[in-house]
Amino acid sequence: GSVTSVSFTGDFTHFFAGSSQSNIYWVNSTTLVPERETLALLEDQDIAFPYGYSEVFATAAPNEIRIWNTKNRQ
Repeated sequence: GSVTSVSFTGDFTHFFAGSSQSNIYWVNSTTLVPERETLALLEDQDIAFPYGYSEVFATAAPNEIRIWNTKNRQ
């Protein structure tokens, strides 16, 4: 699917890219090659970022909640 969202790490070495098909890609900013892909079984319906702390965020779907930590992904 098409890219619907992008969120960079603090040092801009990687970013998450979300797609219209509810897939999430972990991408190297230099090579633009996805290093990991998470296939979503259900469409995420909400996303939440803690105030002042963008390294962690949560996504929610009808039957699951996922917690993402960008700091530990490098």
